[in-house]
Amino acid sequence: MQQGKSDYEHYWDPLRALLMLLGIPYHASLLYSHALPWDIKDFETSPILTVLGAALATFRMPAFFLVAGYFSGMVIGKKGKAPWLRQRFVRLGLPFVIAVLILGPLQLFLLQLAGIAKGDIPAAQLTQNLPDLLRPSEQWIMHLWFLPALIAYSVLLAGLLFIAERPPFISARDWFGRQLARRPALFFAALCVLPVLWELAVYASGLLAGKTGNGVFLLYERASDPYARYLPFFLIGAMLNRDRALFHRFRQTGPFTGVIAFGAIATAVTLRLQNPFTNSAMLVLVSAIAAVAASRLLIDIACRYFDRPSRLAGRMTDASFTIYLLHHPLIYAFGTLFILVSLPPILEFAIIVAMTTFTAYLLHQAIRRSPLALFLFNGIRKPRAANGIGTGPAASQTLR
Repeated sequence: MQQGKSDYEHYWDPLRALLMLLGIPYHASLLYSHALPWDIKDFETSPILTVLGAALATFRMPAFFLVAGYFSGMVIGKKGKAPWLRQRFVRLGLPFVIAVLILGPLQLFLLQLAGIAKGDIPAAQLTQNLPDLLRPSEQWIMHLWFLPALIAYSVLLAGLLFIAERPPFISARDWFGRQLARRPALFFAALCVLPVLWELAVYASGLLAGKTGNGVFLLYERASDPYARYLPFFLIGAMLNRDRALFHRFRQTGPFTGVIAFGAIATAVTLRLQNPFTNSAMLVLVSAIAAVAASRLLIDIACRYFDRPSRLAGRMTDASFTIYLLHHPLIYAFGTLFILVSLPPILEFAIIVAMTTFTAYLLHQAIRRSPLALFLFNGIRKPRAANGIGTGPAASQTLR
């Protein structure tokens, strides 16, 4: 952050918006991917879009959870653990419930329409399937899984901070702080290595759980990725906010970091193309390395070039949460329409991304006009007018 400027770290806003908005090209690319699964597939595939989807899958969500953890640490520092945690339940829990109830059945209905468009489902069967679409199930969650994951991570973070303040653990916390000050390079290395080891552990434990045949372990196998997978990135983000020296060491990168990120992403994409729709320990390993390196690189780029107020970044940050909630069913709808049209996949992809972004942004503006709708879909109350003093209050209202 540049000296002499306000304490608000402006570069996080465009980075946070970018990571959420990347969900649009990522999910749209899956329509045409021959290596990654998705609920709707076009008749045609695209090697370019397959590579794009596989590349985005390596770093998009890890970087998002790291940023979310950083913002969590920031708000805890300003408001305290208890007010922050209560706020999280409202800001994340309420939109999750509302979106699941509205978008869940709608998306299942759109999947039925896609099946009809491809000829996989007889049109007459649609009315017969309607009662099943309205029956609550885990299928309603779909892309909204990140909200309960964030809530669970937040509860864990608040619990860890609470324990660290209890008398039996204060000395351990102080010792940890002294070791961090004495051996910053060691802790920096640990921050880079631990997420990789964690992802390998989640992958291995999921495989073992799947082989047991036990219902509880099978549930763990299904839930561990993604719900447990991104926990270290969230906690690392919170830790980086609490230790500025460690943060600056983490975010300062160079050509070597870029080479590692590019090489790991390229290797992950190659492995994905060689073994479509499957996972492997090597793929998990290089994807985790790519996630750490790319996250560092993105933060450094944002810090270097976007540490200034931007009206466009502010608007997109304000809209990004709503856009992410709504983009998934919109891609379902537009993807189904393009099943009926034969255009080059790249052209269809570009149209779908543009139409989805534009439509979701318009819907967000409509939601902002209603205090009730804004509260239900964003978990925030409509910000008061700032009297021309800038975007500080609005930005604080959208912190997640």
